[in-house]
Amino acid sequence: MLCSDGLWGTLSDDEIVRDLSNKVVSEAVPHLVESALRAGGEHSDNVTVLAMEWETPDAFESTRGVSTDSIMD
Repeated sequence: MLCSDGLWGTLSDDEIVRDLSNKVVSEAVPHLVESALRAGGEHSDNVTVLAMEWETPDAFESTRGVSTDSIMD
């Protein structure tokens, strides 16, 4: 995950790690962004997040992600 100080400056490291550990990225990131905006309140900084989840083919489950398995070399 790569994010602006609007997220990491507002939320604790423990909260960020807990969300990313307990949820899939597509659920954790929107929740973290909303939490940071709410915690920042009226004077909230911009909150920008880029995150990705890497899965091996044998452990792949549907996480609303995009598979590159069918792309030719």
